[in-house]
This record gives sequence, C-alpha cells and structure tokens, in this order.
Amino acid sequence: MFISNVELREFGPFTAESVQLAPNAINVIEGPNASGKTQFAGAILAALEGPGALCSKGGSGLGRSCVTLDLVSGNVVERVILVASPLSTGKVSVDISGGELASAVRGVLRATSGQRLLLSAWDIGGQTRVDLASARELLPIGLLAQAETLQFFEQASSPGGSASFSAGSIAVLIEQLRLRRQSPLKLPLLVDDVCYKWSGRTKEIGQALLQAIAAESQVIVFTHQADSQATYRLQRPEADRKQSSAIWFDNEKLRLRQRTSGASTRRQAQAPAPRWPLGGKLAKQESRTCEYKEVKGDRPLNSIKAVVDQYVVAFLNEGHGRQGSIFWGVRDEDHSIVGVRLSRADCDELRRVVTERLHQIFPPIAPSAYTIEVHSVSDEGAEVTDLYVVEVRVPSAKSRLLYSTGGQEVYIKTDSGKRRLNPLEIQKEFALRNGLSLDQ
Repeated sequence: MFISNVELREFGPFTAESVQLAPNAINVIEGPNASGKTQFAGAILAALEGPGALCSKGGSGLGRSCVTLDLVSGNVVERVILVASPLSTGKVSVDISGGELASAVRGVLRATSGQRLLLSAWDIGGQTRVDLASARELLPIGLLAQAETLQFFEQASSPGGSASFSAGSIAVLIEQLRLRRQSPLKLPLLVDDVCYKWSGRTKEIGQALLQAIAAESQVIVFTHQADSQATYRLQRPEADRKQSSAIWFDNEKLRLRQRTSGASTRRQAQAPAPRWPLGGKLAKQESRTCEYKEVKGDRPLNSIKAVVDQYVVAFLNEGHGRQGSIFWGVRDEDHSIVGVRLSRADCDELRRVVTERLHQIFPPIAPSAYTIEVHSVSDEGAEVTDLYVVEVRVPSAKSRLLYSTGGQEVYIKTDSGKRRLNPLEIQKEFALRNGLSLDQ
C-alpha cells in the first residue's frame, strides 16, 4: 500500500500544499528548519492513525483545516479526508472519513505486530541493539561482505558494546523491514529527522534498508539537508500560521503518549504475561465475529487451506459490517490454546497459500484489507518451538452482493460456525439485503 497524493489546507503553517508521491520509492521532502516538515508528517499520521496528537487553537473565527490523502493498494484507490472545524464553544471538531484501506491501516497500528507509520529521531532508544541474524537475512549479500559493515554489526549487536543513535536507528529499520516482509499489509514509512545524523558506514547501511523498505511499500523522508533528488521542497512560512489554522500537529503530545505506552511495555517486559500460553483459555466466546478451529492431523497447511476462503466468505457475508477473526490452534469446545505445529518455512508458505486462496474470492477484496498473524505459543513463559496460533482477521463489509469462494460457493456465518447456502437460499438472502420480494 502507498500514498499517492497529500493535500493540506490551513493546517499548521500551511495555507495550501499539495505533494504527489511515488510508490516503491524513497520520496524526499526537503525544507529548512521551521518549514513545516514535522507538521507535514504529523498531518499524514493524524489522517491515518487518528487525531490523538493534534492540538487546536480554538475560536470560531478560524477557518476549517483539511488533510486529504489518496491511498492505493493494487487496483483500489481510496481517499481519506480529515476535517477540523472550529465550534462556537471554542473547541474544534475533528472528523475523519475513509474506507476499508484506512480501517486496515488503523487495525495494523493498533495491533501488537509493531509496524510503525512514523519514525522520528526522538523515539530511537540508544539502548536498542541490532539483531544480527535479521541483518544477515535482510541486507544485500554484497553489503554484508564488506569488512567495515561486518565490524559495524558486530559492535552494534554486542551486549557489551557501546549503544548509539546509529545502532538504534539501524536496529529499528531492520525490524521494520522484517515486519513488512511478514505482513500482507505493508505500511508506508515516514522518516523524520533521522537520516541527516547518519555518516560513513551507517549512512550506507541505512540507505540500503530504506531502499528495501521502499521496495515493499513506500518511504517518505523529511530532511533539511539539500538533496538534488528531492521529490518536493518546502519553503519557510513568512508568518506563524498557527494563529489562523484551526489545528496543528503537536509532536510533544505524541512523545508523551509514546513514552506512556513505552513505560507500560517495559513493565510488561519485566514481568511478562504471555498472550498465547499453551493450555490457556480465551475468554471470548465463538460468535458471528469469532471462530476457533483446532487443527488435527499431520498436514496443518492443507487443513487451513481447505477452509480459509470458506470462513472468510462467511464473515464477509455476515451482513452487519463487523470485523471478524478466525483462530486456528484454539480448541472450539473449551477455547483452550493447543497451537498449530508449523516450521518457519511453513509459516511463510501459510501466508502465501492463504493470500492465494483469498485472492480468488469474488467480488474481490483488497489484499491489504485482511491480516494474517502467526502468534507464538508459550509454555511457562518460554516460546514453544514451531507451535503457533494462526489468526486471519477479516474486514468489515456491507455489500448488497454476496461474496463467493473461487469455487463459486456462498457461505454465511452462524453463531456456531458457517453454513453453505443453496441456490434458493442465495436468492432469498440477496432479496432480503436489497429489500426485494421473491413473490414479484
């Protein structure tokens, strides 16, 4: 997924700004200090993640602020619009409109998978160290073959080595690349105030990682350094537009929110409470939005492949516009976590197979609209080798049409599972959704 266009109207320091962005590329937005680079990045973040880090000036005399993004995934193009309207009470009302792509992005950002939309210099921890195994797996062989690169990684990954911003930023980029290669929905990455601090070997490695992430989705770099290849150049505003814009991005507010979240994460790390403990029981009941499946036999990939499109179609045809999840590796009788036995190669094959099956659903659904998660199962706090819970999250859908599998089978979700509809039931269901009568 990528952002093809961004338009700002009366946002922060901007009266009117419009930028077209390229997919599978590093887009560079250049501007001097105080030209609004962080405000530009914050506008994108607010439109996709929500207005939590926005501040308003207040006062009904201010005009409306507007952020417009065009999201593209495959053949699907979707417009997301954030509008901030001053109220007579002195407050500002913020409304965000969008469709399935925007909902899918917010779902990924709320999940525990770890994909980031924005990477800033101030949220890179100096104590972060490089995962050397991931680096060897993800970076070009030619780059890793260089002695200086190997020396950098040996120092950056050593527990006794000195932590640095360089090591921290490279570690975060390696993790973000790994996460995007594992996920069906690959978010764009906004990089603000990071690259200018790189030099020498760090710069070469960082650029290689950004290129690799861009190949998966898109990278947007904000920098004050002169760049002849800049996609767009911002000019320093002549006056402080905050006095006339209804809303602007407050990165201090975002930092506070992330510090609070980070403190919670650190507390959990000190006293881990595994989410998927072997033998543990899930409290959520099976319903029209939740399905548990135990995988028996020695061919789990085939077991999941045989029914995944049927359950996804059943959820899509549920008709109430609610997201649903299917969990393989949870016993449906008592909701106990038993796991699915998969090797690492099986996990990669699973994602490919499931994506292939869901691609055959008609009417088509965007690949970025559903999510495939493979959760590690733990036993007494330690991960169990090759044992997972497989989760497929299905987007909400309100359609007058009925979805079918690639085999032209129509299923509908019930409280106890799924049910295949016969031709007469298909006609009745279609008539009900469209307010028609079969007697006509």
